Amino acid sequence: MKTLTFVVPHPPDGLNENRKSPNGKVTWAIRKSHKTDCIYAIRSQVRELSEEERKLLPIKECRIQYDFRRARPAAFRGDDDNLLIMMKGGLDAFKDAGVIVDDRYARFDDPTVTKIG
Repeated sequence: MKTLTFVVPHPPDGLNENRKSPNGKVTWAIRKSHKTDCIYAIRSQVRELSEEERKLLPIKECRIQYDFRRARPAAFRGDDDNLLIMMKGGLDAFKDAGVIVDDRYARFDDPTVTKIG
């Protein structure tokens, strides 16, 4: 199985389910902004792939593992599911950038949190 690695922007704190806005909803603008940032990052990285790797795209079935790298991993007090929910916009960006066919075919490995700095 071929492994492709992409780096996408970390979700903003506004997407953290433990830090909701006063009305209890995450604004659509925060989600849209994060998704757009991810699309640009992914498209840029797709252009850098080899011709052989680009022929694999779009991928129908895939396994995805997020590795969250933060200076303060304690900011993640939720479980793995909450980390994946924060990256919904990032997953949609993979579809919009033409890397995967549809996110319903994606399967997730447990995310990891790595302290940096």
